[in-house]
Amino acid sequence: MKKVLKINFSGASSTGKSTLCKYCSDIYNEPCALERMRDVMIKRKIGISQITNDVFIEALDLQQKDISAKEAEAKRYLFVDSGPLIFYLGNKYSFGRDFPLLKKMALDFYRTQDIVFLCDNHIAFDDSVMRGDCGTKDFLHEEIVNFLHEHRINYHLVSGSVVERAEQVKKHISAYEKQHLYAYGRIMNALKGNQK
Repeated sequence: MKKVLKINFSGASSTGKSTLCKYCSDIYNEPCALERMRDVMIKRKIGISQITNDVFIEALDLQQKDISAKEAEAKRYLFVDSGPLIFYLGNKYSFGRDFPLLKKMALDFYRTQDIVFLCDNHIAFDDSVMRGDCGTKDFLHEEIVNFLHEHRINYHLVSGSVVERAEQVKKHISAYEKQHLYAYGRIMNALKGNQK
């Protein structure tokens, strides 16, 4: 089993990804790598309508650097907030711009994640300008589900309060570790048998 499990929280805007990511980081005393779009927008002094493809790439590059640095300091888990999929879908459906590189980056990104949690969209809606509107949130949730199914990316839907979702995360992590420990034990036993 890998030394550090990358645990990703995906979902549409305003579904509590960052909140859950930071909450799990705190209760497990492990690092988290947050989504960096807001940081780039603040640095560039731009609004939503001024986001261009290079802004997405810069935000993703910053998060990837965070992931690499924090993976090195993590003991067992690294909690990862969102990723390129919401950028790809938001860019496509909110702005009408298809950016194939973002789609490729989303697929490559998921290949590096060990466990993916999808935050349910039925939580209180934050209507700030960074979040869009409730209809967009629900639509993007469905598009994320379709994308994950289409590309055979396994995920676990989590719902309820942040405490309830964290409990669901805990159960899935435990099940994942037991499954992989069992598989590892079988491989080691087979190797020992071949050495006799």
